Amino acid sequence: QRLAVNSRGDLLAGTFNAGIFSLKDTSAGWEHTLKWRSIYAISVYRNEVFASDNGGFLFHSTCDGNTWEEFLGENLSETNTKSLLVEPQGHLLLGSEFFGVYRSTDGGRKWRQSNTGMINPYVVTISGVEEVLVAGLQTGSIFYSTNEGSSWFKAGLPKANAMSVAVDAAGYFYALVNKPGTDFLRSDDRGKTWSSLRQGLPTTSFSTLMVDGQGEIFVGTHGAGLYSSTKQGEVWIDRTKEYLDKRITVVSSPTIGFLYAGTYGGVFRSTDSCETWQPTTLRDMLVVSLLPLGAGEIYAGTKNDGMFFS
Repeated sequence: QRLAVNSRGDLLAGTFNAGIFSLKDTSAGWEHTLKWRSIYAISVYRNEVFASDNGGFLFHSTCDGNTWEEFLGENLSETNTKSLLVEPQGHLLLGSEFFGVYRSTDGGRKWRQSNTGMINPYVVTISGVEEVLVAGLQTGSIFYSTNEGSSWFKAGLPKANAMSVAVDAAGYFYALVNKPGTDFLRSDDRGKTWSSLRQGLPTTSFSTLMVDGQGEIFVGTHGAGLYSSTKQGEVWIDRTKEYLDKRITVVSSPTIGFLYAGTYGGVFRSTDSCETWQPTTLRDMLVVSLLPLGAGEIYAGTKNDGMFFS
């Protein structure tokens, strides 16, 4: 239920009740490196890998996930883990149900709550770009931190449930929200105020949000295809060309100009910045996740049909 790629490019898969599997070579198959655990979060830092279950236990590997050390994180026994993030300096942030964010500066041994400024801290996800951390809550609220999670500030998102949140290198916040009904919002001041930038987008509901390495924003829809903007959402371009299934579920860009789109009808690929699309050999399946690696390799997770590799 959780995927990560280690420093050597091996795929790590966290599962429910079966621990962690590692895939180094597709011809050799999966290696079972950690058994009999339910993994709720995995995060990679250089050659180290951190994973967490739902009861306060941490799993730490210093050899890319080949072997694991297990220990109970101090002060984590009552938490239900939702997300795990390793900051650039190696400190850990853990998002949990009911108890919010925990922070560790010693590799996960000791933890302290870090919720200053948060309201109803039911944390679903934590992400970060450079010095800005963003936490999404189940209530739809968004909080951000500029001091490594020591304190949090509420992004003034309108009354809505955030479906997806992204931050670009310029510090703009983006959010897809339900109001009910969907909208695309941008904040230029780290969440204090938000503006709707839906003009130019279809009226159908949105499904996914991605910002690539050059700051181009991609928005997928349920039935109206794929749109992108190179103007921070001010102007939108319809990227739905011939062959592309319009029922977009997920978008991923391993390199500039090269995109994969997961859809209700399989995986599609563009090698020319969405000018043309080609169907891949994975067809007629509902794709729910994509994980591209180097050298043209990609993993695709599907609903009910398992995981595929190309």
